[in-house]
Amino acid sequence: VRNALEALVRDHPEVTFKVVSNKTPDLPEIPVVSKQWSRADEVSDLIGFDIGIMPIFADPWAEGKCALKILQYFAAFLPVVCSPVGANREVVEDGVTGYFARSPQEWHRRLEELLGSAEKREEMGRAGRKLVEEQYSLSVMAPQLARVLREAIE
Repeated sequence: VRNALEALVRDHPEVTFKVVSNKTPDLPEIPVVSKQWSRADEVSDLIGFDIGIMPIFADPWAEGKCALKILQYFAAFLPVVCSPVGANREVVEDGVTGYFARSPQEWHRRLEELLGSAEKREEMGRAGRKLVEEQYSLSVMAPQLARVLREAIE
């Protein structure tokens, strides 16, 4: 993905990548604003993004990861570009809530497409938010959890 991001920055020098993490990324050719993750700032940090990305390698560990980062992006009305790995395949509807990217060329193309269309970003962001509200919100998940717990003690 690094090559795709470097090419994107060459084509769009106005682009800056915001990284919220406990580690500073080693991306010398890419303009990065790095911020230490904190629970208190998590929501406001995400709201400042235009597109959420989740590049991950297809390995056994990644296949078992949940798609929490994507759900957080969706909750913040963000479209995503992600690797089609693990739970990402179940959560993202390609072309509706975001895009899957399988190669550096596809990463570049999908990010460029979203950069060029605020309307598409907003449309996908709304679709992702709707998905979170309808399938993953507390009002949906709490009754399901309560049912499972009741069944477990019966």
